[in-house]
Amino acid sequence: MGIEKEIKKVEAEINNLQFRLAVKQEVLTHLMALNSPEQTSSAGNTLSTMRRSLRRSLFSQLQTVLMESGQPMTVDEMIEAVKQKGVSTTAKTGLKPLVASLISRRKNVFVRIGRGLYDLKDKR
Repeated sequence: MGIEKEIKKVEAEINNLQFRLAVKQEVLTHLMALNSPEQTSSAGNTLSTMRRSLRRSLFSQLQTVLMESGQPMTVDEMIEAVKQKGVSTTAKTGLKPLVASLISRRKNVFVRIGRGLYDLKDKR
């Protein structure tokens, strides 16, 4: 394995670990807030905040997989790539609706190349 390939592999592993750490830190923060006696917001609001935080993390991971791939990807390919990085959901619908929603809302970041094919706008 060439040194450049090894560098990319280690960078990807570090990125994955940083993502997983950020998610765990967010979960811990929200669990601690729920446990706090002076917690003023309801559990529903805290869960909503957690979901927004995880969406931001998913957004970052989608950007990363598109940068690493070097080419446009389908939604299913992006989902598979972020799953390999440790992203998961307990939603019955899976990650596809979340990914599709993020892509459609972030037109300043993602660009549709063809039917079901997306890339980062700044790569174009």
